[in-house]
Amino acid sequence: MIRFEEIHKSYDEKQALAGVDIRLPKGKISVIIGPSGCGKSTMLKLINRMIDPDTGQIIIDDIPVRQHSPHELRLGIGYVIQEIGLFPHFTVEENILIVPRLLKWREQKKAERLQELMKLIGLSDEYRGKYPHELSGGEAQRVGVARALAADPEILLMDEPFGAVDPLNRSVLQDEFAAIQAKVQKTVVFVTHDIDEAIRLADHLVIMREGTVVQAGSPEEILQKPAGRFVRDFIGADRAIKRLSLFSLKDIMQPVFPARIGNPIPVGAEGKAYVWVISKEGYLIGWADLADRDPEQNLAADELTRVAAAELAVFETSSLKTALSRMMGQGIRNLPVLDREWHLVGQVNLRDIEQLAGSEGDLPRTEGAAVR
Repeated sequence: MIRFEEIHKSYDEKQALAGVDIRLPKGKISVIIGPSGCGKSTMLKLINRMIDPDTGQIIIDDIPVRQHSPHELRLGIGYVIQEIGLFPHFTVEENILIVPRLLKWREQKKAERLQELMKLIGLSDEYRGKYPHELSGGEAQRVGVARALAADPEILLMDEPFGAVDPLNRSVLQDEFAAIQAKVQKTVVFVTHDIDEAIRLADHLVIMREGTVVQAGSPEEILQKPAGRFVRDFIGADRAIKRLSLFSLKDIMQPVFPARIGNPIPVGAEGKAYVWVISKEGYLIGWADLADRDPEQNLAADELTRVAAAELAVFETSSLKTALSRMMGQGIRNLPVLDREWHLVGQVNLRDIEQLAGSEGDLPRTEGAAVR
């Protein structure tokens, strides 16, 4: 747990923090958000002693951070920033293993950790020898996350980490980061200016204004009971739509009965208007119209309408809001649902989302965090 105890911090004549007193839970994602200049980035920098408070203290697991040297403290804290900060003349492997090298890990331990992290961030081994200029923005940000996790720190600080990435990749990165967090369960302090991103990722949401904490709690609590006009205006009028970001598809998706080229239409898909088509490995490759065809005939290649899974499908950890946005963008009422290995595992339709959007009770939460 990270505790801020009556923290005051000023820069010349400007007060950045005015008596901040708050606890950030262990093993969860705490997202700090507020208008520009509210003090959110200052809070992040205080945790790893990039700056020190004027008064008050910060305590991590019952030990004041001032008892650690800045160097010692930072070796145990991962840090991800908007600009990514990869060293341009280092390969992906060299960038990821910077801290393990500083800690003088054995070669075998470094190799094992690298392999584990490459799998965790979803990049194949061929990326190990690439340089930052050969990566897309999303790939580079994944490497930045892997570098921050390399020495297995208990705490991960993230300062607008996805802010420089285009909206589509940003959405994917948010989803992937939440899936990673579900596995590693780090104490994450995440700063953003994007309220949708905050609601999507936070277990614990902290809303700030002029150096003070205005409201803190779960996104669900804040959406349902905003503390005053400032919080209501900051969240926006579309609170019901934003609430869809809190809940996942995993527990509401319907079973799917996919077909394969050269095989008959599977039992369960009969009577449907269409069928999803997968490769022999289980990857979505398209769909086929079932109208006016003999169900006993094998599915022919020329009946397949190919689709790009990345553009059409959503992940089972995706939120209802992501699915709704994808449906509206594509002009369709049904979406295929994939697992983290990109295998087709289900489908979701607009009717399901409409029914749940009107629910006032608890909906199934996403795995590990309130995400996508």
